[in-house]
Amino acid sequence: MRAFILIYKVMLFLAFTVCVSELHSAENRWKEGDSAYRRGDYETALNVYRSLAEKGVVQAQFSMGLMYTYGKGIPVNYVEAAKWYRKAADKGFVNAEYVMGILHENGHGVLQNYSKAVEWYRKAANKGYGKAQVMMGAMYARGFGVPSNYIMMHMWWSLAGRNGEGNAKLKKKLLETLMTPDEIKKAKNLARKWLKEKQN
Repeated sequence: MRAFILIYKVMLFLAFTVCVSELHSAENRWKEGDSAYRRGDYETALNVYRSLAEKGVVQAQFSMGLMYTYGKGIPVNYVEAAKWYRKAADKGFVNAEYVMGILHENGHGVLQNYSKAVEWYRKAANKGYGKAQVMMGAMYARGFGVPSNYIMMHMWWSLAGRNGEGNAKLKKKLLETLMTPDEIKKAKNLARKWLKEKQN
């Protein structure tokens, strides 16, 4: 029995070592692609990103989305971009979740769908991503995918401001001129409650 436990522990250690080694190797390869991209060698970057993206490396999947969005080394193709962003977003990559919101809001590479845009923005916003929090406020401001609501606008812009989004602070101040003191109090309480839940 002891021999079996020892063999099991050794196998677990080896499996862990292989996984760490593969992650380290993928990270180094992604950095090679990123370096090639920065120096304008889009062909090399694309080859590196694609090989890693097809193996499920989330940063590379997001990078493939960027390559197709901006036409770096390949023609602009929003459908392909959305496919790669979606793969990264499905793994919880916050930048990709935010971009999926943008794509759905504007109908780039996917059908325009404000409700879907709100879903993706909310996923990123709930992780504390400031730009997505700004967009959540904007969706409530315009009534896109959600009912127009001053309290929710204030809450999201307040949170975005705390995350360094300076324009959100200005939007919140302007919004307060349209709100009653009771609405402002409710919005502040919601923001505090959100922050408290995220800290636990």
